[in-house]
Amino acid sequence: MDSLSPDHLRIIGAAQQKLLAGPERILLNIISECPLRCSFCYTLSYLIKKQEPRQKAMSMALIRRIAEAATRWNVREITLIGRGEPTSHPHFRDIVSEFSSRNIAIDLLTNATFSRQDAPSISKIARTTVNFCSPDRESFIKIQAPRNPAMYDLVLRNIKFLVSLEKKYKKPCMEIIFILTHETIPLMEPMLKWAEKAGIQRLRFQFFDAIEETKFLSPDQKDLELLGHLCLVNSEKDWPFKHNLKEIAHRLKFPDSGRPPHCYEGWFSLYVDSDNSVRFCCLNKYTFLGNLNDSTLEEIWESPQAQKTRLRWLNPFPQNSEEDFCARCPYCKQNLLHDKNARDILNLSAKNAKSYKTNEAGL
Repeated sequence: MDSLSPDHLRIIGAAQQKLLAGPERILLNIISECPLRCSFCYTLSYLIKKQEPRQKAMSMALIRRIAEAATRWNVREITLIGRGEPTSHPHFRDIVSEFSSRNIAIDLLTNATFSRQDAPSISKIARTTVNFCSPDRESFIKIQAPRNPAMYDLVLRNIKFLVSLEKKYKKPCMEIIFILTHETIPLMEPMLKWAEKAGIQRLRFQFFDAIEETKFLSPDQKDLELLGHLCLVNSEKDWPFKHNLKEIAHRLKFPDSGRPPHCYEGWFSLYVDSDNSVRFCCLNKYTFLGNLNDSTLEEIWESPQAQKTRLRWLNPFPQNSEEDFCARCPYCKQNLLHDKNARDILNLSAKNAKSYKTNEAGL
């Protein structure tokens, strides 16, 4: 038991309803500004008539506090996200330097609208996830940049840059995300061909999560039938990149198959919003844990409120409830893996797992 990894300690902690390790990753929502207005965006879509007030960009002072806590915890990964475009943060390069200098891997969620001056910082990042659902200029302008059509050339140039970086230096590993909506499903096959031509290594299709103003973009039955057909036809082709077509086809056939039996994110991750509030989940607004204006990150992680929320997540929310995010969670596969690890670890030695002692106060 002494050789158990921090990941195993987190799983054992979940089984024992204890906290035995710090988080594996921290997600930072660093800004709410974006040069694009993608139709499918849940915060800045051009379809949203009444936009929420913009939050201020996360301060460097707060980011340094988080970096110090991450170092003490030996956090594996920092994910830079935003209700907007993270590279739009006025101190984006300083943020990258802060974490890379501490040997903490950086994951960037972007729409590839960064500037040339950001290139050296981008090269320090371990993984990039690019939201791009437009295999041609016309669809890009319609879906992602109706108010800023000139962005198409910039985005293509930056994707080409990311492809060349990965080819030469093996990082950042780039994945293209294609959101499946009523508008985009007919573009699925052209997107596959575009990815092949562009030298993309990973293309992931993701189901659309609608809000009130964008519900009409949700795929109807005809769209889903077309999606199933496209998955069937194209999953057997020898595409020169990784994709998840078979997974999408399976989810269409068995809609609840991706629902994790438990959620372990409370043992693995923290999400910090630009207003200094802290949650476990970037999707689930019902998991507020505290605010960094009032407490340290360690105090919030180890708080009774945090532990109460962790234990609640071991029993997933009822389906179709207002809190039911599990079925749409992008981390569902990860939670399924954690669940398998939990069974494997506890099956090895339930007695040892129960008697394993860790100084919880020393986290």
